[in-house]
Amino acid sequence: MKEEMNILFVCKCLPWSCVDGINGQVWNMSHTMIEQGHQVTILCIGSEHDCENSYMKDGIVITEIPYFVGSYMDPIAMLAEEYFFNLAVKRWIRKNVEKFDVVNILGQRRDLSIDNLYPELHEKQQA
Repeated sequence: MKEEMNILFVCKCLPWSCVDGINGQVWNMSHTMIEQGHQVTILCIGSEHDCENSYMKDGIVITEIPYFVGSYMDPIAMLAEEYFFNLAVKRWIRKNVEKFDVVNILGQRRDLSIDNLYPELHEKQQA
């Protein structure tokens, strides 16, 4: 009998809010994990003004976190947006890490590596 795991996927947005192959893969993997009896949470962007928002869709917990939208700051928009998204994710994961058995961070998020983000989580996963 397989042990149920609580899995966290981190991606910037969901397939219906922006077009990107990674987002579709996260959604498909989440459904597969749910079918195998695991619990899945997807952590993604929300509104820049709202508070954290969690809701259920297709058995998947979707948690949207607020962050600073860099599109107001051309020409450094992309860098600012990535920086503030990564910062919001770090804060959220540090506060909630004990709830998850697996944390899967997708995309080019070098500063969200497990070693940089939460060394204790890295040690937990190596055990």
